[in-house]
Amino acid sequence: MQDTRRQTVIIARQCLSYILRNKVGLTYERAGDLLGKNHATIIHSEKTVKNAMEMRDHYYINAMNNWAVIFQEVMPSNAKEM
Repeated sequence: MQDTRRQTVIIARQCLSYILRNKVGLTYERAGDLLGKNHATIIHSEKTVKNAMEMRDHYYINAMNNWAVIFQEVMPSNAKEM
């Protein structure tokens, strides 16, 4: 959530915006509100992550795997609905 240009932070934030859009189903505006960015940044992030994953960029793959672990801990797939 830091506002920085450090590559590790940028990649993590871009991957989170991709997940919020494509897995959670949030709008560009809502994802931007949660991350403190505008919708154009979210659109750019989504394209960047998609291209990086297609090119098998290991930085993005590692970041997506890290987010997968976090989401699995927060929302385990085997949790029973109430």
